[in-house]
Amino acid sequence: MQALNKKRPSEAPSKKGQLMAAIQAIAQQNQQSVQSTQRDQMIINKEKLQAAIKSERIAQGLTQRQLAVKCGLSQGTITRAERRGWISFSCLLRIAQGLGKEISLT
Repeated sequence: MQALNKKRPSEAPSKKGQLMAAIQAIAQQNQQSVQSTQRDQMIINKEKLQAAIKSERIAQGLTQRQLAVKCGLSQGTITRAERRGWISFSCLLRIAQGLGKEISLT
C-alpha cells in the first residue's frame, strides 16, 4: 500500500524541468518590464516632440497655417502633431524641413 502513495519518478517534475519553468517565468516578466519601459519612453518622447514642434514654430514666428503651407501639409496635420503627436514619419520629416531642422535617429 505504501507503493501507491509514492509518486513514480516519471510523474514527479524533475528539478531540471522546474528550473526551466522558473527561468521562462523570469524571462517573461523581464520582457513585460522592458516593453512597459519602452512604452513609457515613447510617451515621454512623444511629448517632447510635440513641445519641440510647437516651440520651434512659435520661435520662428509662424502660425500653424503658415507652417502647413511651407511644409505642403494641412493645418490639421500640424495641429495633430503639436497637440497629440499623431503624425507619420514622412509628415515629421516634412515639418522638420519646413522648420529648417534635421532629424537624427539614435
